[in-house]
Amino acid sequence: MKRLYIIALFVFASGFASAQENGNRDAQNRIVRGPYETNRFFDNIFVGVAGGVNLYFGENDSEGKFGKRLAPAMDIHVGKWFTPSIGARVGYAGLQAKGWTSAGTLYAKSADGGLFREKFGVMYLHADAMWNFSNAVSGYKQTRTWNFVPFVGVGWARSYGNDTHDNEIGFDAGLLNVVRLCDLLDLTLEARCLLVNQRFDGVGGGRIMDQAKATAHFAGDLPIVEVPTSIATCAAFAPLSVMYTAEGASLGSLRYDHEVNAIVMDMDVICKEPPRYAASGIMDGMAKMIEIQNGRSEILLDDVSIGLFTAYTIAEMAYHVYEKEAHQACHDIAEGKLTKAVEDIAYLNVAVAGIVSGVSKGFGQTALGHETYELVRTHFTQEAKPYLHGEIVAIGDCLQLAFNGHPEQVAPFRDFMRSMNMPLTLEDIGIDPNSPKMENLFQDLFHSPFMEPTAENEARLRKAMHYLSAD
Repeated sequence: MKRLYIIALFVFASGFASAQENGNRDAQNRIVRGPYETNRFFDNIFVGVAGGVNLYFGENDSEGKFGKRLAPAMDIHVGKWFTPSIGARVGYAGLQAKGWTSAGTLYAKSADGGLFREKFGVMYLHADAMWNFSNAVSGYKQTRTWNFVPFVGVGWARSYGNDTHDNEIGFDAGLLNVVRLCDLLDLTLEARCLLVNQRFDGVGGGRIMDQAKATAHFAGDLPIVEVPTSIATCAAFAPLSVMYTAEGASLGSLRYDHEVNAIVMDMDVICKEPPRYAASGIMDGMAKMIEIQNGRSEILLDDVSIGLFTAYTIAEMAYHVYEKEAHQACHDIAEGKLTKAVEDIAYLNVAVAGIVSGVSKGFGQTALGHETYELVRTHFTQEAKPYLHGEIVAIGDCLQLAFNGHPEQVAPFRDFMRSMNMPLTLEDIGIDPNSPKMENLFQDLFHSPFMEPTAENEARLRKAMHYLSAD
């Protein structure tokens, strides 16, 4: 759940041609809290206009400088007091939000160190129920200088920018501090918290899909329908959940013996995502064929299970379609066009890649390339933060190709990565290949489930490690 705090300074132009009493004490000097005369519909109407600031809270926003997180806000609304203590209003709030994210999401503008700046428009059409605490406790008094008014509300929230948008149901709560200026004007300081869905700022993808699958699993293998808004991974379909620490380091994976029940993709959303997401999903999809070979120069039915052979056959087909259609799909997504190439790549990235995981029972379709990804997230957590899953997996697959006995395929594979605007080496994602932690990465790869710990494999892996770095 995302939070948007709005602090605004209002001038209320209020029409209190009130039919209430001006005093708030009876003949015995006791506070009068009612009953009150019911007003006509157009009595006690108020209008508010405000300017202020928005402060957005997402996963990584607290890591940015406070001043750079402030964005302009405005609010316009109209309301009515039905009694001195109960009222309601409808209005517009929003304007802009700023923050930081760990990946190039829908509203990312530019890199800032290990994070990406976010800037996007915000619109919130809302209805609020208001309670004048001062009148409820101390009795109505028209000339009271200060009133304390908490409120809660619900509405329709929209984020927009970079030629895309997201619509969500929002819930808000806040506090009005109302200072009376004269019979027709109040000065009000308002603080509001708006709660919206995780998707609101365009941050979503594999972790949310994995969390949903894990939640369904631990709740007793409940049925689950995934609704991905990105094709950056096959997480919506794959029968596993990758687990992470709060800092972003990998904790390994939970593997399931069944797939999700259904996937729903809105292609109008997919074709407007950043092409970087699609490219990352393409590299993740291409990794399946490379990693199924793990240590083998080829895959033969006599040497592997029928499940793994089927997975390889499907992955090989997908690999060749990627080579043919990937560039056109990314070009079309950059222009926001829904074409056959976009539909084909979306199907490959999510459904076909997920089927490959399914027929191989969630194990065997990944190997050293994906293990490199998890270890980079573990040993180089901060350096890896700005980069997507498929971007790091592709670097690991250069090692995988060499370990499979095909070092000659690394150069053309990197050419394809380069044409997709991918980082090519560890240096490209800010990791020093001479770091002492590289030995930890090697040892963890060598002792991973994907490696038989023999002297021959140790030598092969040591040699293949060079392909993580520049030529």
